[in-house]
Amino acid sequence: MSASQPLVLFAGGGTGGHVFPLVALAEAFERVAPQVRLRFVGTPRGLEARVIPARGWALDLVSAEPMMGRSLLASARGAMVAGAGVFQAAALLVKHRPDLVVSVGGYAAGPIALAAAAMLIPVVLLEPNRTAGRTQRLLKPLARRIYVGFEEALAEHGDKGRALGVPLRSGFTPVAPRPHSPSDPLNVFVMGGSQGAQHLNETLPAAIALLVKEPDHVRLRILHQAGREKVQPTESAYAAALPKHDHRIEVHVVDFLDDVQKRLAAADVVIARAGALTCAEICAVGRPAILVPYPFAADDHQAANADAMQRAGAAIAMRQPQATAEALAAALRDLALDDEKRISMAEAARRRCVPDAATAITRDLLELVGISSAEEAAHVSR
Repeated sequence: MSASQPLVLFAGGGTGGHVFPLVALAEAFERVAPQVRLRFVGTPRGLEARVIPARGWALDLVSAEPMMGRSLLASARGAMVAGAGVFQAAALLVKHRPDLVVSVGGYAAGPIALAAAAMLIPVVLLEPNRTAGRTQRLLKPLARRIYVGFEEALAEHGDKGRALGVPLRSGFTPVAPRPHSPSDPLNVFVMGGSQGAQHLNETLPAAIALLVKEPDHVRLRILHQAGREKVQPTESAYAAALPKHDHRIEVHVVDFLDDVQKRLAAADVVIARAGALTCAEICAVGRPAILVPYPFAADDHQAANADAMQRAGAAIAMRQPQATAEALAAALRDLALDDEKRISMAEAARRRCVPDAATAITRDLLELVGISSAEEAAHVSR
């Protein structure tokens, strides 16, 4: 450990599913061990470039580009940029001398973790998904510990594995599901993620239109997170699909929400992709969900997440080709009309949550590198 204040470096990012678990860990470090300095490493194109500085933490940027699923020329360019990224990462590590590197995956994670392992700096992996991504699989032999979000994944990591849950930002607490009164609207929260979900943007308006055509359809209040620059076309799709003066239907389309905790607490049903963070947030609050995994996710890891949730009785999982307007309308209708099923799914989701995962992981990391928590330091000083 360095002679000065200890430093933890969080590496990776890209989407909210990568960035926000690191944010949750950083918040836990500030509570549990405020003497620890925190830095992040990401790329200019990732969500971290906006989220991390806005919260007052230091962010270093390295060069990285995707290589998989691209043309030969683009893949070769990506490999060259990645090579340059390793040298940038090594320079950052020499400059900052961190005591620990935490990788969550994403383009910046590989160069930093490789350079850290070569410099004998402890590396740990945070793997929220049921199936690890390529970067995390490559880094697995270098990791001291691997923190998994799905208990089903624990056996894959041997003695390195820790099933301590997915770190979540503060505010994700259980809220009891409510029986639905026909006189009140059913609150449907469409979670498209930080980038939106084009399939849901295009298909949900048609699905809701099918429900509206039924003479005794349930009242609906829909909050649809469409993604940046996708609000207008999604609003237009709803306007074209729905009757203009039906008081039984309310639709609000937004680009991005930073208060997902509050929105989940108000929801009766969630319709979403199946990223690990989304699944963890749904479970933390305890909500029934219809999950449509993104079909082009690396190694189809979202499908594995959705399948695990469905097997636990917490969600209805639909592969995208099967998630037609008709199928989504039918699933939503069933949940709207069946209080018992909706509440049972909510309770099953809640049982999958690991409370205060961020604090548990933080304490385990402090133990790994021999850093005292604030409570331990106070006890020693007495």
